[in-house]
Amino acid sequence: MAVEQRAGSIRAFLHRISPLLVVLVFAGAVWLLYQQVRHYSFVEIRDAILKVPRGQIVLSCVLTVINYVILMGYDVLAVKSVAHPLPMRRIALASFTGFATSYSFGALLGGGSVRFRLYSAWGLSPGEIVQLVVILGVTFWFGVFALAGVIFIAHPFEISHDWHLPFTTTIPLGFPLIAMAVGYLAVTIIWKKPIHVLGKDVKLPGFKMSAAQLAVAAGDLVVAAACFYVLFPKGAMSYIDFLGVYLLALVVVVLSHVPGGVAVFDVIILQMSPAEHKEAALAAIVLFRVIYYLLPLLGAAALLAYFELKLRTRSFRRVLDKPKE
Repeated sequence: MAVEQRAGSIRAFLHRISPLLVVLVFAGAVWLLYQQVRHYSFVEIRDAILKVPRGQIVLSCVLTVINYVILMGYDVLAVKSVAHPLPMRRIALASFTGFATSYSFGALLGGGSVRFRLYSAWGLSPGEIVQLVVILGVTFWFGVFALAGVIFIAHPFEISHDWHLPFTTTIPLGFPLIAMAVGYLAVTIIWKKPIHVLGKDVKLPGFKMSAAQLAVAAGDLVVAAACFYVLFPKGAMSYIDFLGVYLLALVVVVLSHVPGGVAVFDVIILQMSPAEHKEAALAAIVLFRVIYYLLPLLGAAALLAYFELKLRTRSFRRVLDKPKE
């Protein structure tokens, strides 16, 4: 009994301080980002953005559209895992609006709340929605870990000495990341009982479903990195080198829990970019956040407003059509 009370106290303490830890990580990332950009004026950054060829910006927009189509695979598999069939148009709406808000406001506040609103309106129970959201999160996390682990080992690169880590290349990071991904696949084979999450029983998908999830995650990450990469000047670095840096930034973002990876993601990209291309890297970051985050967020806001208006109009009509007693 005493052990259970002590464990409960520890969980409660961690729950209370976790927001503070996120704030501290965010503040530290902002400070590091400031150290990286303070040498550039607003005019220099603006000029660097204007130097990016329009063709590269258009290509980034096209790849962003392709990437958001690939992202639908997460929701398709998650909906399939709860065995509650929905038409593709609804899954597409939930996927696009969920990811667009999640990337800016975080998985719980953004994507989780949006998906709960939409899927509950379409008849899914709270338990089904919790399972769906958990599957989505697990798919993305272990997809990042699996692909990052493979790249870190197969194509290692040096890590900045400014980070004061006990290793200088990505190889030591790759093995534990792959081990976590393989461990997840092993658990889906061995563990058949539901797990308790947020007061609900969540059943893990089987091995085939999990493998399909990791494949979707790999496709998503490869294309998302390409959306960003095409905004860099040609010759700045190879795509495979950039993919490694991009995945490293994502791993840190996932572990930090900072919504949208604001500042955390940016400072890693800047630090790992070649010294002679820092200004161009900053311009690429600004454009990528506009193309990949801001524009989809505006589109998602418009779609959600239309959904709410349509839903309320239908409710109002049902009230008017209800026969009086």
